[in-house]
Amino acid sequence: MSSRACGGCGTISWPLLKSNCGARLFGNRDRAVRLCLDAIAGANPADINATDLCDLAGVSTRTLEYAFRERFDLGPAAFLRSRHMLAVRKALSEAEPDQPGVGEMAARFGFWHSGQFARDYKTRFNEAPSATLARTAH
Repeated sequence: MSSRACGGCGTISWPLLKSNCGARLFGNRDRAVRLCLDAIAGANPADINATDLCDLAGVSTRTLEYAFRERFDLGPAAFLRSRHMLAVRKALSEAEPDQPGVGEMAARFGFWHSGQFARDYKTRFNEAPSATLARTAH
């Protein structure tokens, strides 16, 4: 059985073990993250979830998990929650007086448990979501 060097990483790979090539694996992860970031940037934050990202990138849940952890130190679901939280904060900070309240805005971005949302928001931004809304809706 002959061996050959991988063009991506230079390691020696045996014909039956080509899938062990680290360059190919990390390239697949990088591609998956790029595809996901493009999709996230072009979508309403409430309309996309981690399963959608796996389908879009054509990778397994585990591969996407590793890819996001390597790049952001967060899994894809936590990354999306973070993006959604930022989107709610932006919506609250740009709200007009006649727009819906905190609960409805949070629900638009997939936060259905208002108490948990308020705790997470306060932990992240050091203020209650209602304070953000009150400061900007005057």
